[in-house]
Amino acid sequence: LTAKKTFPVQISVPAINTLINQAAIGKLIEGQSIADTGRVEYVAYQAKSGGIAKQIILWQAGEIAPKTNDSSQARVLRNFIDLVCGDPLFN
Repeated sequence: LTAKKTFPVQISVPAINTLINQAAIGKLIEGQSIADTGRVEYVAYQAKSGGIAKQIILWQAGEIAPKTNDSSQARVLRNFIDLVCGDPLFN
């Protein structure tokens, strides 16, 4: 027995860019690492001049010291990724 849920998602490139730019000023809060676990990372890339992209950490956990971006916009981006791709901790 299987079930599938579909729903429309609308998001614009300017809206994503705004969220990323706001998440870029968030503070990273570090926690204690857990040994012998997988690694999950949520990152965004902020466009910079000259075609260079800056990596913005939204959240990291697992075998490394966990880091959480305290920006509410980083959480919005994480929720969007989970919505589209599924939550890696519960799949």
